[in-house]
Amino acid sequence: MKIKVVWILFLSMCIIVCPSTTGAISMVKAVNMPEQQFIIAQGNLKIINAVSAVNHGGTGVITIQGRPNTQYNIKTSYKVGNKTVRVIQWRSTDKTGVATFNWIVGNDTAPGTYSATISGGGDILNINHTVLQY
Repeated sequence: MKIKVVWILFLSMCIIVCPSTTGAISMVKAVNMPEQQFIIAQGNLKIINAVSAVNHGGTGVITIQGRPNTQYNIKTSYKVGNKTVRVIQWRSTDKTGVATFNWIVGNDTAPGTYSATISGGGDILNINHTVLQY
């Protein structure tokens, strides 16, 4: 009887002391990224592949996993000389929830890191993309 009581007390203490992960923020490591970075997933939206640091003349790619058959957009801007160019692209996910945004970096695009926002399906995800120096 004493062993059962001690065992129950021990298990109770383990439950109280051990940290819970049920309320953890979902973080995913995007695969195939040239630089190590972690992106916070928002609801059903996460980055599954990205080439977001690009040289002039190169192609940037961001592949998302979201809700199936849902329209998503990416909004960003970049500098050309002293002008800021705003851009929006729309993509619909396939039946598995995957869609890819891509862009070519022009030779006149100013090097730097630019913010972008992907939204759709009720979720919003803020990310960065970088135009590298020559």
